[in-house]
Amino acid sequence: MNTEIQKAFAAVRADETLVTATRQRLLSGAPARLRRRLVLRSSVLVLLAVCLLAASLASVHVPVAAVSIDINPGIELDVNLYNRVVAARGFNPAGQAIVAALELEDRPVHAAVGAVIAMAARQGYLDTDGSSLIALTTSADLVPARSQLAKTAEKAAQKALDEAGQAAGIVSEHTVLARVAQARELGISPGRMNLIEKLQELDPESDTDDYLETDIASLMQRINQLKQQEREAQKETRAVGNENRRNEKGNQGKGGNKP
Repeated sequence: MNTEIQKAFAAVRADETLVTATRQRLLSGAPARLRRRLVLRSSVLVLLAVCLLAASLASVHVPVAAVSIDINPGIELDVNLYNRVVAARGFNPAGQAIVAALELEDRPVHAAVGAVIAMAARQGYLDTDGSSLIALTTSADLVPARSQLAKTAEKAAQKALDEAGQAAGIVSEHTVLARVAQARELGISPGRMNLIEKLQELDPESDTDDYLETDIASLMQRINQLKQQEREAQKETRAVGNENRRNEKGNQGKGGNKP
């Protein structure tokens, strides 16, 4: 821009003092306008950067998913968009003790799940004969997020078992985030709530309070017993129905032979 102004004044025929003063004023004014533009643009960029930083910091602390771990200790991990734990809670004294002993917040979810399983193994919550069950329940509103989180949790749990030299069954379930809030109102994990609801469906007269603190293996065993009883009852009902149909056909055949 300075070169263009100088070229413009080259053809001007006027008092040299006037030409010089005018040229200097224009030259000094041009950078000022440019500076104002640069300051304005810089302010806008700074504002955008601040907004992006604020949004990023906010998302770090916002849970978008959850993983509950049920053995007998009941523990839930809130997970943010970056698959890091933003909060951890225990649903019973055993779970609360594990949460208090471990620094789970801000850890990757796979590391947190592994640490919980390893601690449960060290404290004797897993039977040495491999009969214990670990219920992993992943909660998220988006199905792909639930599936990926479930794979991460299962892999971390199995790795922790292998490193501890322990064996246990892993039961994995999925649910939406709304179930997390419902379970918290009852003071239990979503995984335990799902199992208790299955128990109620199979045996509406059962006292579900008895299963609020029991280990997951015993709860699953009771559910499997009720399912087996239901299958046997259905099988017996079908057998009786088949026998009745055969009798009806036999009676119809006898009646048709009468003169």
